[in-house]
Amino acid sequence: MYFKIGELIPDLHRLQDNLIPEMEEEEYRSTVFHLEMLPYSLMATQNAFHNCISTHKDILEEMEARGLDDNTTLHLSPVERERLGFPIDSFLEAARRTQNALRPYLSKTLKLSVSKSMSALVKNIETGKTDLGEVLNDIVSGYWRTHGKRLKEFRDLSQHYTVVSSDARLFRSDEGKLILYFLLPNNPEVTKPAKLIYDNPPVHAYLYVREQFIKLVGVIYSVINILAQKFPERINPDGTRTFTLRPVMARQPIVRGVGAKLEGHRLLEHEEMKKDIQRSLSHFKKVCDKGFK
Repeated sequence: MYFKIGELIPDLHRLQDNLIPEMEEEEYRSTVFHLEMLPYSLMATQNAFHNCISTHKDILEEMEARGLDDNTTLHLSPVERERLGFPIDSFLEAARRTQNALRPYLSKTLKLSVSKSMSALVKNIETGKTDLGEVLNDIVSGYWRTHGKRLKEFRDLSQHYTVVSSDARLFRSDEGKLILYFLLPNNPEVTKPAKLIYDNPPVHAYLYVREQFIKLVGVIYSVINILAQKFPERINPDGTRTFTLRPVMARQPIVRGVGAKLEGHRLLEHEEMKKDIQRSLSHFKKVCDKGFK
């Protein structure tokens, strides 16, 4: 299912190329670091979505192997529910970062001061404080009203108040297929967990994530496409397109040679890490026990 960034947002590299002309190294590094957040966070969102699908598939296959009769509803164990919920949380975090990562593209292309968060940006658009142009105003505000704001509310709920997807059940459909019942609350704007509602209408977690991913890609695609049109596209005589984006300067270069201290780390092993954690817990236990004496 994986798409490359150029397949999802085909105009991204052309826009980046035009936003990073020849400039001083410090300014270049700063600009590249700002612009790299959007493709990185969008790929992180796709990765979380992919993990949702894979985990869903794995759980159903495992449950099918155990056997489940036609009239039984199975409540999944806490471990199984957590496996289903982890990629949901990762998706919400990455998708929210992606929303906000549009800012430097809008700011640098339109030469405007743009709010760092999409929620603040839309508020400024609606009050007339920020004007991206009629088309971009409509695209960004429309996405926010229909999908983006709700995603933010789910992310904030999961970040600050409760586990948003903590109830998972399985049953067989009339056709004999295993069906997952795994819901999000339908009122994520509520900040008191006891007031969350999970029915009328039900919000199926993985179907919601699928819809949100599609809509997020859609708004990013549209905004980047419109911004890229503000720059001429450089096409070579052979029909290929030219990009001059320099590679990103490493945060810290590796120095090799006589006298150089080269640092890195080898492969981490699960068993070694388990022993390290056990030793650490043993140490903390001694500290805590000492504190109660």
